[in-house]
Amino acid sequence: PNADASIFQQILFNRGLDESWANANEDQFFDGSTMRNFEKGKELLFKHLNANSAICILVDNDYDGFSSGAIIFQWIKDRYPDIELEPIFTEGKVHGIIESTIPDCDLLIIPDASSSEIKQHKNLSVRGIEILVLDHHHGMGEESEYAVVINPHNKLCSYPNKNLSGGGVVWKFIQAIDEEEGKDYYQQYIDLAATSIIADVMSLQSLENKAIVNLGLRNLKNPYLKAYLKADVRVKDKPMNPILISFYFAPQINALIRMKGEEEKRELFEALSGQIPPEPVIAKLISVKGSQDRKKDSLIPRIVMKLKEKGI
Repeated sequence: PNADASIFQQILFNRGLDESWANANEDQFFDGSTMRNFEKGKELLFKHLNANSAICILVDNDYDGFSSGAIIFQWIKDRYPDIELEPIFTEGKVHGIIESTIPDCDLLIIPDASSSEIKQHKNLSVRGIEILVLDHHHGMGEESEYAVVINPHNKLCSYPNKNLSGGGVVWKFIQAIDEEEGKDYYQQYIDLAATSIIADVMSLQSLENKAIVNLGLRNLKNPYLKAYLKADVRVKDKPMNPILISFYFAPQINALIRMKGEEEKRELFEALSGQIPPEPVIAKLISVKGSQDRKKDSLIPRIVMKLKEKGI
């Protein structure tokens, strides 16, 4: 830029961007149906939805896992209100499949995890469980022959945006299905996709990611997200934005996931997916984060003392 450029324009220039980035919109969306295994995933999902099969959703242990699970849960309920869906939760911060926690079912949907868990896929397939993985993590090796895996990091996947979150992959999957069928249920869940991209620290240099964030944060639909902005005094009545998500919203949810058990996680998921009123859950969550902060603050002086004793 020339000497008359604003600070904002200079920052964009320094990062190889221009003002089109700031105003990114649906024109920057790629076609989700071009993700490798999209058609196989769609076919597998609707085979079980139309058969009224027993379907479980494995909810991964961070905000991206909860939001991506909530997206697919609500979207399925939009289209098949009477179908039974069973979310599965695991203790602590463990990621992926713990086979002993998976009940007998016909289809297991795994958002935000499990691309490379071929051994676990095989073991579950022996039990007659089919698997749909909607993931975004690096490190995917060979394709699993025992699951349908949709992941932009598949070396055979030509989808241009390799920086989606788990929630982003799920949202692009349902967007592509809806657009093929002339439906728009997916639009209700772009706010969850946007918050998952920020919370999982995905690159916003991606124009598609920036478009999802712009559109999602401008038009909050999710009752939990809206209620949170009224409940936390630190952000009360402020607009949802990346800083708020990164330093206030997501850390509170991740604190509950790390410190609490299955009952509390289930309650959080039900609030995030619109099954129960969010306000009581948010109040509990704020209390949990406060407890975590107090524990952390009490440990710091002891750590400093130990370091001094060791001459560090």
